[in-house]
Amino acid sequence: MNVTLEDGFNQKLTPGILPDSVGSLDLGDIKQELIIGSIPNTVTNIFLLEGFNQKLTPDILPENAITTRE
Repeated sequence: MNVTLEDGFNQKLTPGILPDSVGSLDLGDIKQELIIGSIPNTVTNIFLLEGFNQKLTPDILPENAITTRE
């Protein structure tokens, strides 16, 4: 399953909000900071869309995820 969080998305992503069935995640200019565990380990593709401007600290993204900036 693919999930897109578009520009202006303003809800706190806590662990468990995104289901384990998510395999691909598109992130735009989201307003809440990502935290460790908010992206399930099942996500293998992450696309950072134009406008994404968060600092990604270690352990925010799953180890097996391929991250692409678009």
